[in-house]
Amino acid sequence: MKFITIMGSPKKKGKTDFTLSLFEDQMRKAGHEIERINAIDININGCKECYACTHKSSEHGCPQKDDWDMVFKKMLAADALIYATPLFCYGMSAQLKPLTDRHFSLMNKDLLKGKLSALLVTSGGEEANNTDLLQTMFRRAFDINEGDKFKTTVVGNYVAEWSIKPDFEKRAEAVAEKMFNDFNCAILSK
Repeated sequence: MKFITIMGSPKKKGKTDFTLSLFEDQMRKAGHEIERINAIDININGCKECYACTHKSSEHGCPQKDDWDMVFKKMLAADALIYATPLFCYGMSAQLKPLTDRHFSLMNKDLLKGKLSALLVTSGGEEANNTDLLQTMFRRAFDINEGDKFKTTVVGNYVAEWSIKPDFEKRAEAVAEKMFNDFNCAILSK
């Protein structure tokens, strides 16, 4: 399978990168193709709410000229989409937000239908009462069984908590292992 991972951290070598890399390495070893997009390396404007995209059902239809078209084509070619972000003020990073906002051009279309997806969040604190809002937003927007906006099948929401503590790497390894196992089960059941 082909995986697109979208790393939304403002740091290329931070805790989110560390956790996502563990998952990517395991998937590569299992024979899957991984392509990473670092949000800080692309130019994606925010949605302008012009609604031009709503007049096209077989493409994203956004008239803005930036890197969204390139990212969209990579997403279409992939079997699975992983969105990774550190937690910022109970939400995703500013680097990832414009990209997810541009998903508006995919809303209620079947362009991502059948793709597996997941959210990976790293958090300086505990998961409880911290990452719940972001996890709820992701499920409502992406899970065909819950919110049905983008029609992917959400394999899971994964949180590597307490990234500020010295034993974070051990927790990150456990999260990456769970993601790996969950995706392998999802792939087998497809």
